[in-house]
Amino acid sequence: MSSARRSRCDHRTVHGVIDHIELRAERPDGDATQVLFREYRALIQDRLGLQLQPTEPIPGRGTAFGGDSGAWLVVYDSGRPIGCGGLRTLEPGVAEIQRMFVSQRCRRNGHGRRLLRELERIAVERGHDRVRALTTEVLSEARKLYAAEGYRVVQRIARKRAPVEIWLEKDVPDPRARTTRRRSDPAAATDAARRAGASGSSPPRKTA
Repeated sequence: MSSARRSRCDHRTVHGVIDHIELRAERPDGDATQVLFREYRALIQDRLGLQLQPTEPIPGRGTAFGGDSGAWLVVYDSGRPIGCGGLRTLEPGVAEIQRMFVSQRCRRNGHGRRLLRELERIAVERGHDRVRALTTEVLSEARKLYAAEGYRVVQRIARKRAPVEIWLEKDVPDPRARTTRRRSDPAAATDAARRAGASGSSPPRKTA
């Protein structure tokens, strides 16, 4: 079963109470996502002091996150939706994370980082080695998260009567590919053997 169609669960203890954290693959126009994005729009309106007019339907066109090229995840805490985000293919090898949002009442608990890393994992699984994301100057929490996770700013776009758009990018090489290259590289194997000899280790002796 594809990772975009299965749930990933985690359990954590806060003040002696076990919370059940689950990432579910859902439709981007589902009820949980619509509730979350009403909160998102209210947050943006409050920070900007103007009505948000999205350039495309929120959370985005459902087809953009469907099939094997996309994914839409919703984060649940003990059965309550608290965050969401999507992944779509821009071009071969490049994916974009879109509409990532965590409810304000549930922030500073690692939910955004958990969601971001799962979307990155799916991107690698789909064959991408680069991920892009778009945020704005007013979303300071998102900018801090992306910076902490290794994203770099590649472009800033200023628009009239709108917050500055900030495009970010991160390389997400497949760790399995690196392991395969190390195993197949004779030089790496020789170096590993040399280090083992230097540490005093030796192959097991044969017994009669």
